[in-house]
Amino acid sequence: MREGAVGFEAPYDEVEFLERIEGDRELAEEIIELFLGQCPQMLSDMRDALSSGDLDLLGRLAHGVKGSVGVFAARESFDAAQGLETAACGGNMGAAQEVWVRLNLEIRRLTAALQEKLGGRTPCDF
Repeated sequence: MREGAVGFEAPYDEVEFLERIEGDRELAEEIIELFLGQCPQMLSDMRDALSSGDLDLLGRLAHGVKGSVGVFAARESFDAAQGLETAACGGNMGAAQEVWVRLNLEIRRLTAALQEKLGGRTPCDF
């Protein structure tokens, strides 16, 4: 844990995120806005795939989410998306349902932090 940390991990690593885009803060805002705009649909699509038992689709969607959150160095979200992808691709509905709960929580933490970064001006309704 970093010095001065409050006792929980931040949902993403802003320093690493900015390093990945060479410190371009304007680009950072565009990426955040794009993610926040797409996030509700991504979660809805995954929820629908899980509800319908379409583990093949769920695995592909989780893979896409993994890439999307990876750019932010959002380790917990990334790990949860990877876990969901693994469970779905392995045909394990029980594990997929379990990991879905974690991923949903982590994505909500991430989007809240990203919205705060933008001053709350980009809504992300679920």
